[in-house]
Amino acid sequence: MPCDPFEMALVHRGFRRELHNAAGLIRGVTAGDSRRAAVVSEHIDFIMTAVHFHHSAEDEFVWPRLFARAPSRAAESTRMQEAHRTIDYACERVRATAVAWAETGEPWRAEELMSEIAGFAPLVDEHFDDEENKVVPIIAEYLGPKEWRKFLSHGSAFVRAHPRRGLALGGIVLDGESAETRGRFLGNLPLPLRSIFKTIGDRVYAGYRAQIYGTE
Repeated sequence: MPCDPFEMALVHRGFRRELHNAAGLIRGVTAGDSRRAAVVSEHIDFIMTAVHFHHSAEDEFVWPRLFARAPSRAAESTRMQEAHRTIDYACERVRATAVAWAETGEPWRAEELMSEIAGFAPLVDEHFDDEENKVVPIIAEYLGPKEWRKFLSHGSAFVRAHPRRGLALGGIVLDGESAETRGRFLGNLPLPLRSIFKTIGDRVYAGYRAQIYGTE
C-alpha cells in the first residue's frame, strides 16, 4: 500500500515562507541594535537548523530505501543528496554571517547577510521544487504508510532536543493551513508529540511569532 507524503510540501512551505521573510526582518533592525539583531539572527539560525534536520532525516531514512527498491530511479535520490550537501555548505555561510551581524547590528553586516539569504532562498526553492515534483511521487510509490510515519517520527527527536522551538516549528508548518490539513498533519505524528502540540503548541507558536514579527 503506497503512502501519502503530503507533509513534504507542507513542511517546505513553512521553510520557504520564513526564508523569504528573512530579508524583511533583517532590514527592519535599526542600525547598531545588536539586541534585536541577535533575536533575528537566532531565528535565522533556527530555520537553518530545522532545514538541516529535515534533510538529515531524509538522508538517513528515505534515500537508502529508494536506492534499494527503485534502482532505476537512483539518479533522483543521488541528486537530492548532492543538493543537500550544497545547501549545507550555503547554510554555514548564512550562519556565520548572521552571527557576525548579531554582534554589532552594523548596516554593512546586515547587507552582507541579506545577500547571503538572497542566494540561499532560491537554492532551497529549486531543491524543494525538484523534490516535490520528481521525488515525492517515488516516495509515495515505494514507501508504505507505516514507514512514512516512522520517518515523520524523526520530528519528535527535534522537539526533544529543542522543546520550545520544536513546537514553534510545528506552528510555522501549520500557519495558514486549513483545519483539515492541520488534522491530517497532526494525525500522523506520534501520539505524545500530537498531544503536546494540541495542548500548548498554538500558545508557544503565538509567543514565538510575536517575538520575531511583533504583535499585529
